[in-house]
Amino acid sequence: EKLKQRKANTNAYHKLSKPNKQIIDTVLETQKTTTPTLNAIAATYNKRTGKSITKEEMFYRLSEVEKTGIIKSYIANNQDEPTQAWKAQMFS
Repeated sequence: EKLKQRKANTNAYHKLSKPNKQIIDTVLETQKTTTPTLNAIAATYNKRTGKSITKEEMFYRLSEVEKTGIIKSYIANNQDEPTQAWKAQMFS
């Protein structure tokens, strides 16, 4: 069932606009090296695109892409502090 959902998410990814694909690609890249928190994702986005983005704008864009089901928000433990993070739910 999970495999089927990941394939469906991968197919949906290919139909998204370029800005939304950039957000998902940034989450995928960030989760390979560190916990994909808002700050880490924004830093990776800046590095990938050369464009700076505010935390508020990044949070809004992550929330919008999350509605597609391709990325998912979860609570991570960072030095005994709960932190919101995101994870891509597709094949990379």
